[in-house]
Amino acid sequence: MNYIIVVYFLFTLLYSVFKGNNTYLSFTNGVKDGLKIVINMMSIVIIFNLCIKSFEYSGLFDYISNAFNNTGLINLLIQMLVRPMSSGSSYTILLSIYDKYGVNSFYSSVSTLIHSSCDTLFYIVTLYGSYFKSINNNKAMIYGVVVIIFNYLLIMILSILFL
Repeated sequence: MNYIIVVYFLFTLLYSVFKGNNTYLSFTNGVKDGLKIVINMMSIVIIFNLCIKSFEYSGLFDYISNAFNNTGLINLLIQMLVRPMSSGSSYTILLSIYDKYGVNSFYSSVSTLIHSSCDTLFYIVTLYGSYFKSINNNKAMIYGVVVIIFNYLLIMILSILFL
């Protein structure tokens, strides 16, 4: 198991030599392109993390949960709203539902469906947005966002039907 990376590296190196590619030049060009993507993405990631953390520390989730007497339904609704913004917050809500209602309860099943349905929308927009910005192709990013939003709406409808 420990040698998989070494075997893969050697296989790639031997394949590149066999094909006659300049391996070192290809590697350095890949690193340069990767650094461009990271630099484009860094400002978006920092602002995104700042917004999410300020939203988490504001106490809004606790206020809404206490206002509705900590029912499982309001926790699920909060999770539906949080999931596009933060995977970690959604996971925390999932674990709190597990602790409160048990792993085999109805609320736990719906919460698992909500959490595992698709990835965080803003993470996808940040990651792919910085990539598409570097290649000037915004149409593919817009299609990706539309598909993700459609997926969230479908999961919310299924969750409401389960309730």
